[in-house]
Amino acid sequence: MTKNRSLIAIVAVLLGALLLSRLDIRAGLFSNTALTATQIEGDSFPKTLTDAIGARYTLEQPPRRIVSMTIGTDEILARLLPPDRVVGITGLADYPSLSNVTGHYPPAVKRLQGNIEEILSLEPDLVFIASYTQAETVRQLLGAGIPVVRLTDFSSFDDLAANIRLVAAATGSRPKAEQQLAALQQLLKRIKSTYRDVSQPRVLYFNLDGTTTGPGTTIDEIIRLAGGFNVISETGIQGSQTISEELAISLAPDIILMGTGAPDNQDSTAMQLMQRPAWKNVPAVRHRQVHSLKGAWLLSTSQYSWRAIEPVARLLHPEIKQ
Repeated sequence: MTKNRSLIAIVAVLLGALLLSRLDIRAGLFSNTALTATQIEGDSFPKTLTDAIGARYTLEQPPRRIVSMTIGTDEILARLLPPDRVVGITGLADYPSLSNVTGHYPPAVKRLQGNIEEILSLEPDLVFIASYTQAETVRQLLGAGIPVVRLTDFSSFDDLAANIRLVAAATGSRPKAEQQLAALQQLLKRIKSTYRDVSQPRVLYFNLDGTTTGPGTTIDEIIRLAGGFNVISETGIQGSQTISEELAISLAPDIILMGTGAPDNQDSTAMQLMQRPAWKNVPAVRHRQVHSLKGAWLLSTSQYSWRAIEPVARLLHPEIKQ
């Protein structure tokens, strides 16, 4: 029985690795390539798409059979278009720990596992990909003459806004996108005004596997917009990295923020960290300021990323009453 369980576990890991190689979970888990985003020419249809490798396609009219191969575009499209214009989304879009649009897309919209045959069977007139999408999949899409829109940058709110505009340009939904972005800018303006003169606590984003984030990530930007000081900036680390527990402890954070894949039990990750003896003298642990955060919006690469700022600000500054 034990042997069978071990075999099942190994198979599950291999299947998971295969799925990760084909589909986007979150941009923060992948490294960007040197590829640039798709360029779109024309304010109205027909529009010309030029991919980073030089492939050019013309969209004669707004696409109506759209395939999304990233959760970020699953989420962006959910706010811009009716579901009947989308024929395929990522297979992980229904997982609450990863997606902000669970339940949005009806069962008739195909949940994709990254297989090129199932994508082609949907006869898409536009496919959204990212810089880290498997190269062979992109090659086959382009070889089949299917227009693709490639998103490449995800390290700041400006990047995410540019991606929303790119998706809107390709789908003919610019007015709706600009309306949404204007509302998000108003949200930022209000948050900045509220937390403008606060003292900045020392904040560390840290997960049990040692992953953290420095400048050049949306999490760093969230911490700063929420009125905190990201202690990782003292180390010279850029982007998402793995650090030792010793280094994390030496930074003496006042507040620790943690991601979690368990939205229904968000305190469990924080409790695990606080129970580690090595952390007992860290200010955040002494004062029980270790907080697990719902990863679906914390690591989002869409408009839902803005949702993280205000909850984080309230954790950092409970003294400010809303």
